Amino acid sequence: MKSKFIAGLLIALVLVVGLSVEGFAMYTTDVQISRDFVFGTSALNPDLYVYNISTGQYDVISGFLDMFYSQPRLGGKRIVYSRMNGGSSDIYLFDLETRTETLLTGAYPAIQYEADIFRSKVVYSECANGVTKDIYVHKINTNNRTAIFSCPRSQALTNIRIHGNYVVWFCDEELYLHDLATNAQTIINNSINPTPLAMGLNVLEHSPAVFGDYVVWIEEMPDTMSYEVFLYEISSGTLTRLTNTADNECMPSICVTQQGTPRIVWSNASNGGNLVYQNVNGVQFDPIPLETDCWHPAILGKWIVWCNYPSVTMKMFDFSTQVVTQIN
Repeated sequence: MKSKFIAGLLIALVLVVGLSVEGFAMYTTDVQISRDFVFGTSALNPDLYVYNISTGQYDVISGFLDMFYSQPRLGGKRIVYSRMNGGSSDIYLFDLETRTETLLTGAYPAIQYEADIFRSKVVYSECANGVTKDIYVHKINTNNRTAIFSCPRSQALTNIRIHGNYVVWFCDEELYLHDLATNAQTIINNSINPTPLAMGLNVLEHSPAVFGDYVVWIEEMPDTMSYEVFLYEISSGTLTRLTNTADNECMPSICVTQQGTPRIVWSNASNGGNLVYQNVNGVQFDPIPLETDCWHPAILGKWIVWCNYPSVTMKMFDFSTQVVTQIN
């Protein structure tokens, strides 16, 4: 059991964080999906892998990423990321259709990283004074921004995500939720009180995702000595533990149906990277039992996408046809 735990934990560590330096990574493997594109990166090279869902066109943008950057995030037809500029860094937007890059934060010289995007809003972390780390919400259309959180630089500020009016992030072990409509801010995992395990990787493995009225993430739990999946319903304040096994679950993704019901997928690192899917009825199963080595799954509408590691072979599963398609 111990060797199984450690093996799964080490796989998850490499896949999630790569080699990191103060919010930046030296290439990491990831795959994401929007209504328009599937987008991937590799831990082995600085290339972007892009698949246009409507046209079926796949291509590679070679050598795009700097050696140090924060993991690009996909929103619609654009990705957002930070790029090193001397001793500082800025947030950039890149349009996957027009292949044009736009500097977003040129008016705000500082170290900026850990960005995410939803429509016309970009969130990111900034360290301008060397003392604090601040989270900003930056409106693309007006180029105005608002600070929503600040913490000492000594604390780990990670995994900033946005969907709709909700922003989530981890500051050390606390998972924050901020409502942009009301400016209300709360810690949503304070009732879990997990005890960090011997490897001490829980800050890096949280991998929160927010969609609609729900937040899903991973906690390192002492009762099972493994990573477990948690779900939080924002409107009701209901916290639900979705898994309670000795397996290491990682990299959850969530979408919500038109009826407001969550659908969730994650990887089981202790079982060779099999997918685990929780449907609208709360039933968990592997939707693609013949597929293993499935990492960084993402779910949206009728699709689940994932990649094999480390080759970044991206695949797509269509629930309506039950067909798996290799993208690249």
